[in-house]
Amino acid sequence: MSSRSSSPSLVFRRPLGFTLTELMIALVLGALVVLAATAMVVTSRATYRTQDENTRVAESSRFALELVDRMVRLAGYTDFGDQTTPPPNYSSDPSWSNASFLASILPNGPSLVGTDQSYRYGSGAPAINGSDMLTIRFYGSGTPGGPPDGNVLDCAGTPVPAPALSSASYLSNRDFNVLYVDYDTDGEPTLFCGRYVYNQTTGVNTGTDQQALVRGVETFQVLYGEAIYAAGADPDLTAPTQIVYRNGIGGSNPVVNWSNVVSVRIAMLIRSDITGAQADASAVTYNLFGASYPGTSDPGTQFSTASMTQAERTRIRRVVQTTIFVRNRLSPWPALQ
Repeated sequence: MSSRSSSPSLVFRRPLGFTLTELMIALVLGALVVLAATAMVVTSRATYRTQDENTRVAESSRFALELVDRMVRLAGYTDFGDQTTPPPNYSSDPSWSNASFLASILPNGPSLVGTDQSYRYGSGAPAINGSDMLTIRFYGSGTPGGPPDGNVLDCAGTPVPAPALSSASYLSNRDFNVLYVDYDTDGEPTLFCGRYVYNQTTGVNTGTDQQALVRGVETFQVLYGEAIYAAGADPDLTAPTQIVYRNGIGGSNPVVNWSNVVSVRIAMLIRSDITGAQADASAVTYNLFGASYPGTSDPGTQFSTASMTQAERTRIRRVVQTTIFVRNRLSPWPALQ
């Protein structure tokens, strides 16, 4: 018997790995996926930033309107109840003129008064974007001559004391809030407030300062509703024939009698903190009191972004407006008229 030797059969295996063509296709597909994911992340981030800045502007707008409303309603406030005659040692406002306003805007003068496109409180520098300046004067609350009771606060939230009954002049004990626009330390336009600084224990005025209230306020505009009465009519007993909205001191149509101001119309343009919050960089003109208001005679009420860079135009901006009725006595007691 013969034996036959057998040899193992040859097995051919495919080499491991990818060909160059497959590798190139995989790289292209991977790059497309990465680009799509990156675009989605960038879009999502831009959307989030826009929504976040919109929310911030809305919150700033609401806070600004509430704060200004509270301060304006303090104009002329006195803690004297419903009496019809002035308390002891009370003296009425002195005669008033533009010159006296520019010389001193502290306790003297009307309870509610303002200038049109004038200057910034404290520094005396020109107004920003034609912004107005509004001064509100009022008395505090509490035991006369003693610590404040906390019912009346200034723009910084500090309790304001009531004046002492033995004071030689109540005017020298009035508090004030001055609203105006100035640049913050980082150059951001901001609504500021000038005020007295009180020692909360003794109620003694220790000086003045400026408080930053709302960031991003590019312009602050004020109109005053002056009541017009028939000749010889008693404003305390007669309804006005009309209410005319006028400018502050220095405006094209200034208030004639500050004691007859019964309402205040305020408008602000508030912007976002960052540029690029929106994609549209086209120039826009904002009419703070509406397109029908004669902005050409009151330039600060029109704000245009035409002269700004494209980056600055991409900030989110919102016009907010409110009308506040003055509820306190702005004129002296009848016994002093």
